[in-house]
Amino acid sequence: MAKAAHDPRGPTELLDHERSYHGVLMGARWTAVMTAVALTFLILAFATSAGFIGAAFVALVILAVGVWLVRDRREPNWVSNAATLFMTTSVESGDHHPGALAEEVERERARAAERR
Repeated sequence: MAKAAHDPRGPTELLDHERSYHGVLMGARWTAVMTAVALTFLILAFATSAGFIGAAFVALVILAVGVWLVRDRREPNWVSNAATLFMTTSVESGDHHPGALAEEVERERARAAERR
């Protein structure tokens, strides 16, 4: 516990945590899209009369929509805000964006430097 208080890395551990958290969420999003594509293809190809070509077409459409929704955007728009409702946690919604914590840490460092 005492070692953590005197960590020379300081707030960079928070930056590492934020990057890791964002990476895990992006991985979960991509996993969800790929699972939806695979299940759609398998169900349509083998459990309906759609056949291989029909199932492949629908799966490719779902893949295209999923890639468009899941890609990492730096500037949010109405589509990413709508996708946020279904594909993220409340931590990543709203004003939070990757690097927000880094900006906050930099502001805190600047204030600490001014006090010295």
